[in-house]
Formats: sequence, C-alpha cells, structure tokens
Amino acid sequence: MLITSAASNAPFASVTTLSLLPTDSNKIIKFNPLIPDTVSSICGSADGFTKCGLRKIIFTDKSSGFVITSWPYNAYDWNPESSTLIVKPASATTANSVLTATLSLVSQPKVIYSQEITVNVANVPLIKSPLFLANQSLNAIINQEATLLLPDFGVNSSYALTGTQTFSVILEGTKLTVLSSNLADVGTQQITMSLLKASQLVNFQVNVIFTTENQDNKTAAEGSTSQVASAVSPY
Repeated sequence: MLITSAASNAPFASVTTLSLLPTDSNKIIKFNPLIPDTVSSICGSADGFTKCGLRKIIFTDKSSGFVITSWPYNAYDWNPESSTLIVKPASATTANSVLTATLSLVSQPKVIYSQEITVNVANVPLIKSPLFLANQSLNAIINQEATLLLPDFGVNSSYALTGTQTFSVILEGTKLTVLSSNLADVGTQQITMSLLKASQLVNFQVNVIFTTENQDNKTAAEGSTSQVASAVSPY
C-alpha cells in the first residue's frame, strides 16, 4: 500500500540529486509530508492526511540499511519541524551517499511513500582506518537509573540499539540510560548496539550488571572492613 500521488508541481522531495564540492555552501532539500494518498486501500481518497491522521518521515542509509535516529549524520542534518534536510558538503566523509526518505502514516505504518536522495561530493578523502569499538560495561542497581557515556566519534557518527531488552533502555546521542524494577534482571544483561561512522558499521554490546541496593551496600561494607583490617594488620 503506497501513498503515490506526489505530483510534479508538489513533489515529496524538492531535490533528489546533488553534485557538490566540499567548498560549496549548504543546500536545503524541502520535503512535503502532505502529499495526498490516492492509491492505498487505507486512505485512497486524495485526502489521506486529514482522514488518516499524522504522518512521519524516517531516513535510512541505503549502503548499510541503517535507520538514522541521531542527527547530524555524515553530511546531513534533519529539521523535523520544517521538514527540511540540510546537506553540508564540507562535512562529507564519503564521496557518494544515498538516503532513502520514507513517509508513512503514524496510524498505518505500512502505508508508505519512499524517495531516494543522492548526494555526490567531489574530492572527499577516503577513510582507510577500520572502525573499532570494544564492548562496554555498566553497573546498575534495581529501581535506580544508571547512565553510560559512550565514546564520542564526532558529528558524523551515530549509535543505535539493535536488540530488545526486558528493562528500560534510552539512547540519546552518546548517552545510554538503563532502568529496571524487575529482580529477575539481577545479574549481567546484554544490550546489543551498533556504531555507524560514515559508511563503516561496527556491532558491539554493553554488559549491564544489575544488583540490588542491599547487595551493593553489603559489598561496599565488606570492602571497607577488608581495607581497614589490612591497614591495621601487622602481617
């Protein structure tokens, strides 16, 4: 089911292909989320917006299939309020990139319309060094938030959650926050994630070690007793 009536005088994307130099000024691509839906069986009435509710636009990096959730990304920055994609050639890390912009109905996510945006930037140096990120660890207490600041690889990088968990996980840029109220989570739990920088994708995991507050206090007390005893013992 598709929203397909993007007329030539009112297209979904104002520009679909750009060829630039790194020294060129920023370019703006305007998106029209209100194109009428005249085809799908859900809202095939030429007035899908008012009859079917809100719409949303998501972007996917075609080369990796990565759904972009953190901006800026490579040479792009997205403004959802104005539905504009800003292309910054000076920030490009790859010579050629293609984003797939997908418009969907919030109430019916299978009703979609997609458009590819291609940007070519000449004279961009190739990235030769491989991307690497070791697994991370985070200590957490049941019923208390715990935060981990992930390594910052710059404005052209972004993190994403790739698995599901039984506890709350919130990712905001490089900040990862977890919270669990379930005693069944006590122990080590894994969060699978990915890091994308330019066209390089690396998978890693965050090992979250959940304890209860009583366990944490007991461990701290035992550690203090041991340290005192060691300090005063003549042996």
